[in-house]
Amino acid sequence: MTDTVHLESDVAALAAEWDDLALRLRAIPFMYAGCIEAWWNAFGSGNLELVTVRRGERLVGIVPLQRRNRRLRSPTNSESSDFGLLAEDAAARATLTEAVFARGGRLLELERLDASGEDARALRAAAGAHGYRLLERVVERAPYLELEGEFETYFRSRSKNLTGSLRRRRRRLDEEGKVEIEVADGRDRRTELLQEGYALEDSGWKVDTAIASREDARKFYDGLSDWAAERGILRLAFLRLDGRAVAFQLALEDDGVFYYCKAGFDRAFHRFSPGTLLFGALLERAFEQRLRRAEFLGADEPWKLEWTDTVRELERFEAFSPSVAGIAGWAAERWGRPAARRVGAGRLRSLLRR
Repeated sequence: MTDTVHLESDVAALAAEWDDLALRLRAIPFMYAGCIEAWWNAFGSGNLELVTVRRGERLVGIVPLQRRNRRLRSPTNSESSDFGLLAEDAAARATLTEAVFARGGRLLELERLDASGEDARALRAAAGAHGYRLLERVVERAPYLELEGEFETYFRSRSKNLTGSLRRRRRRLDEEGKVEIEVADGRDRRTELLQEGYALEDSGWKVDTAIASREDARKFYDGLSDWAAERGILRLAFLRLDGRAVAFQLALEDDGVFYYCKAGFDRAFHRFSPGTLLFGALLERAFEQRLRRAEFLGADEPWKLEWTDTVRELERFEAFSPSVAGIAGWAAERWGRPAARRVGAGRLRSLLRR
């Protein structure tokens, strides 16, 4: 049966089919329709283009893109995790990548693409077939941990600095009052719990990056939480001392994987490292529930690497069209704009003929 390509723009109209495809592929939560819709409603600009592939009536491939002028880019930013294509098989992936480059555009820019994955390989092949020049740069090394065996065995394998510090700080916090870990799925009191969590995340140590300080970020996490709670994968976790929240974590838990998304703590309790205590407690919980992996998301910050030795490389994939404007953009990114200007029009025309 022949695969056919379509261009659509209505996420809601496609959501049921889209989510069914994502479920069949065991995709990460961030590639589901609801998550993309929450991101677009908060951060989107230009036009949303949903490039789809159908095999008969069946949806077998989709990639969401935002178009601004002659640029196509992934709907991603600093609040995003991994990005990629949803394709049922190699044939659908090839058709999808071919369709993306057939859409034209001076630049295709995809952020947080798995540098070693099938999507990157297919995109490279399609770019070459259309004469696009590539720049690929690792922009993030995202830590993760395979959850095998028992937590205590794993915990003893970490540095004595980490394990000793956590045990000591937990004992000291216990001396202050009753310590509890609360993990809610957001079906009840979601707005109340989110407000409590946002207040901790905006406690002063994150300055301009806290959710509560940015209207668009607040809109995104509200939308993400609504969608995730409906699917039953939202986790709003708190470390409480005599009922008072001193640390918060917004996470997702889907298909045996725990995703650490956002966190914050009360600066007044900094000496107890409440954020680290909560993170350790949730990791122990993940072991106990026999989850298969914990994704720490974001960059390989030193505190994350205390918990794991493994990272995934995510790249910025940029493909520049074989036009004067495209090659000029490629040259500017590769050599820097002053150097690209010195190349001159003659050199660009020579590059264009290659």
